[in-house]
Amino acid sequence: MDLSAQVGKTQLVPAGAGVGKRGRGAGFYCEACDLTFKDNKQFVEHLNTMQHLANTGQTAEVKRATVDEVHERIDYYIRRREELEREQATSLHERLRLREEDMAREAGEKRQRRRAEVDRRREQKEHEAKVKTEYGEDVRVEGEHDEDDMMAQMGFTGFGSSKQT
Repeated sequence: MDLSAQVGKTQLVPAGAGVGKRGRGAGFYCEACDLTFKDNKQFVEHLNTMQHLANTGQTAEVKRATVDEVHERIDYYIRRREELEREQATSLHERLRLREEDMAREAGEKRQRRRAEVDRRREQKEHEAKVKTEYGEDVRVEGEHDEDDMMAQMGFTGFGSSKQT
């Protein structure tokens, strides 16, 4: 059982689950023995008891390893460590390559957005210039001359603002 996978995880437990060791309850549950343990130390110790080993069909016998088996096991772990190091090295290069591709793609998208914004502004200016050439300088853009018209109707030249127009 991988106890490190449970770190930081929250699990909902029924209200009456915390009573006694028998049956399912709050904590670590052994299905083979139908027992619940409050902490992982008790649970791990239980995994090595005769009761648990008998319930799971294992024996408590310790098999004596030969010298060849020990050497094979050591070689296996050396090969495994070398493979992991090789994978990490290639994965580092792979991650760097992927990061460069992402940065290039993001830069291309940013360039495209900027170009689209410039095109939109240019088209807007061309449209405004076209309207001015069609209608002359007295083209009233919505809300542009409202203040001037209001002042002329009321008979004074300004609203007391020091702003120059």
